[in-house]
Amino acid sequence: MTKFIDPGSVAHDLLVLSIVIATGLGIGGVRVRGIRLGIVGVLFTGILSAHYGANIDEKVLFFLRDAALALFVYSVGLEVGPSFVASLQNQGLHLNLLAGAVVAMGGAMTAGIIIFKLADMPLAVGLLTGATTSTPSLAAAQQSLSSLPDLTRQASKLPALGYAVAYPFGILGVNFCMLFLKRFFRIDVSDEARAFLEAQKAAADAPIAKDLEVRNTNINGLPIRSIHMLEESNVVITRILQDGHVRLASPTTIVRVGDVVRVVGKARAVAAASLLIGPDSDKDLREIPSNLVSRKIVVTHKKAVGVTIGEIQNFHGVTVARIQRPDVEFVPGSDLKLQYGDQLLIVGEADAIEGVSFELGDSMDTLGRPQILPIFIGVALGVILGSTPIPVPGFAAPIKLGAAGGPLLVALILSHFGSIGKMSWHLPRNSSLVLREIGIVIFLACVGLNSGDSLVKVIIGGPGLTWMGLGLLITVIPPLVVGWYARKHRGMNFMTLCGLLAGSVNSGTALGFADSIKASNASAIAYSAVYPAVMISRILLAQLLVSLFS
Repeated sequence: MTKFIDPGSVAHDLLVLSIVIATGLGIGGVRVRGIRLGIVGVLFTGILSAHYGANIDEKVLFFLRDAALALFVYSVGLEVGPSFVASLQNQGLHLNLLAGAVVAMGGAMTAGIIIFKLADMPLAVGLLTGATTSTPSLAAAQQSLSSLPDLTRQASKLPALGYAVAYPFGILGVNFCMLFLKRFFRIDVSDEARAFLEAQKAAADAPIAKDLEVRNTNINGLPIRSIHMLEESNVVITRILQDGHVRLASPTTIVRVGDVVRVVGKARAVAAASLLIGPDSDKDLREIPSNLVSRKIVVTHKKAVGVTIGEIQNFHGVTVARIQRPDVEFVPGSDLKLQYGDQLLIVGEADAIEGVSFELGDSMDTLGRPQILPIFIGVALGVILGSTPIPVPGFAAPIKLGAAGGPLLVALILSHFGSIGKMSWHLPRNSSLVLREIGIVIFLACVGLNSGDSLVKVIIGGPGLTWMGLGLLITVIPPLVVGWYARKHRGMNFMTLCGLLAGSVNSGTALGFADSIKASNASAIAYSAVYPAVMISRILLAQLLVSLFS
């Protein structure tokens, strides 16, 4: 191969990197008893390749590592940002506190390992990231360590080595905790899944629609906009049956006793509206022939961003029954401003809805096409923020968020707002996944190639077994303690508990194992509730440990 490709050329470096990534992904895709390494196979392939002499130029390696890291964490921030705040509300707050306890206990154990000199700081942080299968955390630790002026080349390899040694136990450890808790509490998983389903039905809070007959004489002859209790209860009347005809309900529509109205809102709000308006009607307004249709329209036109629901309704003579954004569906108020990617359920005449569709864009092709400019603006802002020294009380020197923390924080902020002016930070899910996966596999390949010449020495005749033991303790003790507390003192549903434990280490493999115990969406719901906050806290924890003990 060297006859055709100069070992010092860019072509050589690209070839080595591509072979490492392709081989690693191939190995990672192999399942052994339902478990696979996934993208972490790239790290192990990089380590082995470096052990047998493969290498790329050091400057190229470090550039690719940090650039890929910035793209990776930025795409992660865009993905979890919209659901981050929502995940901390209601039941999600309770779950996140418990998941946070798992994260904090792991951090405390790692700090203890460093304080009692059981392992050097770079190694201990690597063990933590591997024991919790947190690749983003490893990325943050590597980046923070690279900013230390007195870090030796050998010490820079330790996080990846610790990660590689502890990772296998990290995959299996949470699975063991689930089985142990199941046996310890003598849990019948079928009963747990059934109990969760019943509780979920009772607590359902998605928007519903009901047809109500107007019986309240106090609202007879009033326009809908004058019935203030409807606005306060956050419901909307979309259709009205008057004189045998079904019409679109608008704010100026006069309500009379004997009319039938279709009310849309959350279950409790609709129940309250029923007390105000009247009982359920035996008529289904959707079954009565009319010129009204309902249709979902997605906002993909830049000029529509920032337009209010009221402006849409008043200009086109339609009713926006509900709106869907990532992870949430709700009945909008008239002053709500549209964001790029919003999905609106609109009721009105066909011609009017066509007009709304034209104004809002309603193009799935456009929605699926990534906007490149906002990506690089966001990454640039993240790099600037990550490079800015931040004074922290108690620290000898200011800290920097670095190439991991800066882009992550900027992405969280931008994705939460959705758009600024006419610029949208929306990134289609497929594009986000591609950006994230390319970033992380390049990062893992670079880390493996940089660290691989030391792993075999560590495992054979070195302190590898001690490292494995420390990693195993970090893996199982926090989930067991928190899992026992959640079940014993909080009576948490076991399937929810499994999702909580899987989410506390951001392990999709563990979530799959929970589903294999008993198929239930309880595990996935709990996993999704804690995933954003856990990922962010683990990234910050790795940086905090490096700052505290450097």
